[in-house]
Amino acid sequence: MKSDSRTVPSRVIVKLTVPPESDSETVNQDDPYEHVREFHAYQLLPDLGVPTAAVYFKSMLKSGENALIMEDLTLRANLRGNDHKWSFDEARSILDFYVRLHLAGLRESSCGDLRARWPWLSEHEGSQLKAPMLSRMLKKILASPVTGARLSPHAGSLLSICDRMESLKKHLASRPQTFNYNDFFPGNVAVPDKWSPADPAILFDWHLLGTGPVEQDLLNVFYGDHFSLINVDECLEHYISSINTAAGTSYKPGEVRNCMKAAELLGVMHSLWMLSGRLPAIELGKRKLPGWLDSLITRIQNGYLDELLSIAGRII
Repeated sequence: MKSDSRTVPSRVIVKLTVPPESDSETVNQDDPYEHVREFHAYQLLPDLGVPTAAVYFKSMLKSGENALIMEDLTLRANLRGNDHKWSFDEARSILDFYVRLHLAGLRESSCGDLRARWPWLSEHEGSQLKAPMLSRMLKKILASPVTGARLSPHAGSLLSICDRMESLKKHLASRPQTFNYNDFFPGNVAVPDKWSPADPAILFDWHLLGTGPVEQDLLNVFYGDHFSLINVDECLEHYISSINTAAGTSYKPGEVRNCMKAAELLGVMHSLWMLSGRLPAIELGKRKLPGWLDSLITRIQNGYLDELLSIAGRII
């Protein structure tokens, strides 16, 4: 087995992707490329200037398995835990990575639709939602003994999002399309010890790599409290200045923030759809309501959805 020109360290990660049977429970029927996406990502991204973990060997074996022998990032001292709160220099390193990823996608999208060229790229989680389906799911949520009492006072706002769905999806689709990482959290990031534009953070776990506007990916980065110790607006301005300089784009802070809120509303729709699918088991006591969904319900009770709808009403 030959590696590339780099010296292979004594400890590496070996990933073998076995082609699943079409009727296997291991196949995600909604995402048939999920089991090979990371293999394809490591073939594509380094050639486009996107920093990744070092890959020493990649090939499709005679058995049909996809093989990767790659750097074990857990050996890096600069790996952070899932609960880590970023400093400003760490945030800049992360956003510099996103500039590289988005620049590559913007450049390649000028040559044609990204998913037409690489059909293994994932679609956004909310792209397949349809208003009639979401309406049925929301009525199910409002009637459930688990969620009905908490959400019924907000039925008007919940049902009104169905009327916004297609306009919202069209608005996001009208934005310049690029690569979206889609799986940001601190445990997937290795940051350099000292910030430098020439040495961005490295992200790994590429099984959700897809397409969308930059705002959709930035929402994935800033959502949650990992940036609670620093000024998010200052971070966003760093990203916008960097991507505009690198790509010749003309993104504006207010426009980007509003589009991020539009993407957030679509994400809420998808989360509610996921909630409806889990309700039967929760109602039977076979499963518990996940904490992140319980938190979403609490936020809706506190006016979160009304705020998103108000912003969406101004931009679509």
